[in-house]
Amino acid sequence: MVGDPHWSPHPVQLMGSLIQYLRFHAEIFAKNNILRLRVGGLLITFVLVFISGLSGWLIERLALTDSPLPQPLGAIIVIITMASTIAARSLRHSSLMVLRELTGTYNNERLQRAREKLSHIVGRDVSFLDEPEILRATAETVSENSVDGVFGPLFWMFIGASMWSFSHNLPGPLTMALIYKASSTLDSMLGYKHGKLKWLGTAGAKLDDL
Repeated sequence: MVGDPHWSPHPVQLMGSLIQYLRFHAEIFAKNNILRLRVGGLLITFVLVFISGLSGWLIERLALTDSPLPQPLGAIIVIITMASTIAARSLRHSSLMVLRELTGTYNNERLQRAREKLSHIVGRDVSFLDEPEILRATAETVSENSVDGVFGPLFWMFIGASMWSFSHNLPGPLTMALIYKASSTLDSMLGYKHGKLKWLGTAGAKLDDL
């Protein structure tokens, strides 16, 4: 599988940096006021989704007949950006790293390394998991992340391509994929029910559910 070039920042990394920046300022503005936190979370969600969708829509213009670039070059840029929304390679690589540590002679050192690799792809405490539990947790996270990282973006690309059949002025496959990734990233970074995130992350979590 072809991965993202190391010199190019991944769209999700850019989204994450923007979320952190907006969260910092929203918490300064809201302090401990619940209503302000909810409004701040709503603004973060709107800004991220709007910028992501607009970026996708503008990049899609490069593949159309009135593009300022040669159409084949514009199409390549759009395809590469679409491919960056699909996380199949990183998901495969991360899960295989866990499985490789469990291959061979069983010992505590291998088990500890497998736990460490697993902790990079799950949000739960893995410090006391034994080998069968590590395998089960790996299978579960691959299943869950396959939806967020592979099938979800592909589904919304299909929706965007269907919209393009009516008009190229509508959001296309890249726009819809980036909007989906924006909502998924919002939920993964802010969608927690503790501290200020209980209110700040409400809008992003609801959008991701929708």
